[in-house]
Amino acid sequence: MALRSRTLAALLAAATSMTLFAACAGTAPADQSTQNSAPGSTQSSTGSQARPADTSSSPPTGENTGAATGSGTETSAISSSASTPSPAGTFPVTVTASNGEVTVAAKPTAIASLSPTATEMLYAIGAGDQVKVVDKNSDYPAGLPNARVDAYQLNIESLTSFRPDLVVISDVTPDQQSKFKALGMTVIAESAPTDLDGTYAQIIQLGEVTGHAEQARALVAKMKAEVAAIIAGAPKPGGTARYYYELDQTYYSVTSDTFIGHILGLLGLKSIADAAPDATKSGGYPQLDSEFILKANPNYVFLADAACCQQTPATVAARPGWSTLGAVSGGRVFLLNDDIASRWGPRTVDLLRAVADDMKAHPVQK
Repeated sequence: MALRSRTLAALLAAATSMTLFAACAGTAPADQSTQNSAPGSTQSSTGSQARPADTSSSPPTGENTGAATGSGTETSAISSSASTPSPAGTFPVTVTASNGEVTVAAKPTAIASLSPTATEMLYAIGAGDQVKVVDKNSDYPAGLPNARVDAYQLNIESLTSFRPDLVVISDVTPDQQSKFKALGMTVIAESAPTDLDGTYAQIIQLGEVTGHAEQARALVAKMKAEVAAIIAGAPKPGGTARYYYELDQTYYSVTSDTFIGHILGLLGLKSIADAAPDATKSGGYPQLDSEFILKANPNYVFLADAACCQQTPATVAARPGWSTLGAVSGGRVFLLNDDIASRWGPRTVDLLRAVADDMKAHPVQK
């Protein structure tokens, strides 16, 4: 609980950090939730485990509406075009990441993955055998190294025992960057993006610096095809379909300009938080109140605090006045996989599919 409180405070204090988070009165950083969904409830995500987690979940600024199939204009801080092209599998490789230009001299054999999202990406592109240590919140896929470190209270010197030749992290401070450099460690930061194009760019970039460029491109192509199919088969709710996305029980939410807002926007949905007085000032993560939510009467309610905080359709319906909401009476209160929802890796496609399936099963009556 202390970790969740610390993360929520950091998120609200820094609207530019760009990390998603699924929370409970202060949530784990976007890449760090590891609980399962509440028992006895319908989970709107695939897999038995949950959560998008990556020690960084900040508010993105600006939605790339052209990325419905992942082929729109790149709005992420990184871009695959910012890499120095080199023949597949050859080094050195130079890329431009969130922490600037990074050169990887040789194919890494001992990677320290300090971000749950990065861990998922690395394994998805076939670089899992090169990963020797992960952050303590990495929980997917199965078979991760037993060696763990705390990315939140990172002791950089302690990493030397693992002899990493590449450190992948979601965010790095100038002081940490200096320490990594002094210890001779190559570090690449992959901050939370604003949309799926940013996710694709990070996957391709990690493929380049690990010697798995072809696998990375194949994964991105697969994700784009799946996203396009999901969107094509999803119900078309129209321009008035709105949702309330709950990060925690104090009604922190997300606007349509955040990463998760972009994902839901691909299905034609808009957040009621867009109209919140501090929607922009909060960096896209405003705190609403019950009166605001009841007045907005959203068509859908998405609970990203199911696993962490045991929220269910029943607990939502029991809140004063909430049983009158259209989403509640219409059975459109959906539980999200906390882990997947707070990360921005390959399983984001699973989240999109799960929401689309729930929308099909529980359509808004026109």
